[in-house]
Amino acid sequence: MAVALVQQAQAAPKSIAIGLTLAAVGAIAFSGKAIIVKLAYRHGVDAVTLIMLRMLFALPFFFPGHEPVGQPQHAAPHARAADP
Repeated sequence: MAVALVQQAQAAPKSIAIGLTLAAVGAIAFSGKAIIVKLAYRHGVDAVTLIMLRMLFALPFFFPGHEPVGQPQHAAPHARAADP
């Protein structure tokens, strides 16, 4: 039990660092979207084309065939009691 707590405590800073990194990347990408849209408007791209491109870039994230995040790949089989 003590070993599990030590392993869990050592894994916590790594998961926090991953979360902070993903949050920073998401904030940068979200703010970069406005810059890209302004540049596209300057080059004559219309709003419908930009919305189409936005939806096409988002499509892989909503594809129904993907593996859910955080779910185990294979569950361990349950131990069965021996028949008496």
